[in-house]
Amino acid sequence: MFKKDNLQFGMLLGFIGPLISIVIYYFIRFSLFSVGEVLEFIKANKNQITGIIVPCLLLNIILLTVYLNNHRDKTARGIFFATIFYGVGALLLKFLL
Repeated sequence: MFKKDNLQFGMLLGFIGPLISIVIYYFIRFSLFSVGEVLEFIKANKNQITGIIVPCLLLNIILLTVYLNNHRDKTARGIFFATIFYGVGALLLKFLL
């Protein structure tokens, strides 16, 4: 399954990776608070968006490196596009919230 080399598979991995990471990050850092409280905290402290999104994109960086080293360039391109999408989304949230 992970030996595929296509853009759609890379985008799927690229979108799922940060979602898994953000759930793990929530349980490590904010486990004492409800999801609503965390969202209110982020809304009140916009500078925390960058601090939260960077560790969550770490899994994408690892996936990207693995797929580039294995010469699966189409999949790596999909992961890269998803990472850029998340990064731009985080910047938009930071400045528009």
